[in-house]
Amino acid sequence: MVLIVTLLIASALLCAAGAVIHRFTDGCPSVPLAIAYMTVVIAVLSVLAIPTAFRLSHDFDAIVYVLLVAVISLPPVVLMAAQVSHTAGDLIAGWLYDPRMVSPAPNAYGRAGTRAVAGDMPGALREYRKYFEENPKVPTPLFAAALYLEQQKEYAVAACFYREIMEKFVKNKPIWAEGCLRLATLSARHLHDSRTADALLHEVMRRARNLKQAKAAAEQVLRRQAQGLDEMYGTETSLSSGESQ
Repeated sequence: MVLIVTLLIASALLCAAGAVIHRFTDGCPSVPLAIAYMTVVIAVLSVLAIPTAFRLSHDFDAIVYVLLVAVISLPPVVLMAAQVSHTAGDLIAGWLYDPRMVSPAPNAYGRAGTRAVAGDMPGALREYRKYFEENPKVPTPLFAAALYLEQQKEYAVAACFYREIMEKFVKNKPIWAEGCLRLATLSARHLHDSRTADALLHEVMRRARNLKQAKAAAEQVLRRQAQGLDEMYGTETSLSSGESQ
């Protein structure tokens, strides 16, 4: 019975650790953290569960004890499998990600380009929309429309297209992260909405921590923080100079 109680306590502690990791990583930990948790779960259960099951297998109620050991060991194994699968899913999605899906080639959408050259913005947007409706699993026409709107300095409308991309491709994490990252850049540079930009960058870092977009978001956050410090110290220097005069 002591072995069962020890295993039960260990399983509860592993579950608690898994729940904390899930809480602070949204169920998708970084690769080192996922590997560390998997290693701990396997090591603890190998040390406790297997010997316990072996020792109790000679008991009169062997089947009952072995099943009990399996049931006690199952929750941390399930948590471990879920976290590792989510992390592996992110890595696979990153490997399969094709940058061309978010970087439309010049003249890729002839009908839209013709209307754009003619100065027919509503017509060009309708054509981009038709291209997307022909293959709604590919976001490239929506990115092309957003880039076209940025070139025309229609930043608010371009932001709407990036939000649409994020909504329609929320389950495709690389595409979602790319749309979110571009919306953050647009918000900071042209919409002068620093709060929204910061929130979007941190969201990319949180949800897509295993993708390259998270690194790009972190670099933007650091640059924005450095820029903010430069502006703050520059203001203080100007004030000090004014007071001394």
